[in-house]
Amino acid sequence: MQKWEYKLIIYKREGRNWVWENEREITQDANERLNSLGEDGWELFNFEHLGSDEMPIYFVFVLKRPKE
Repeated sequence: MQKWEYKLIIYKREGRNWVWENEREITQDANERLNSLGEDGWELFNFEHLGSDEMPIYFVFVLKRPKE
């Protein structure tokens, strides 16, 4: 049976900027960060956002990859 490893990352608005809540040292924008994680074998499993479509406050990305 396949076993999975999961990662939850939060991208949130702080004033005019966006930051990675649990990865403060990461300065990539969302596309760059998700592409980088994809290169490491992570697959986007689910995501949610809070706020309106025009003005989101944060995004929550849930990723998974097979456990070795």
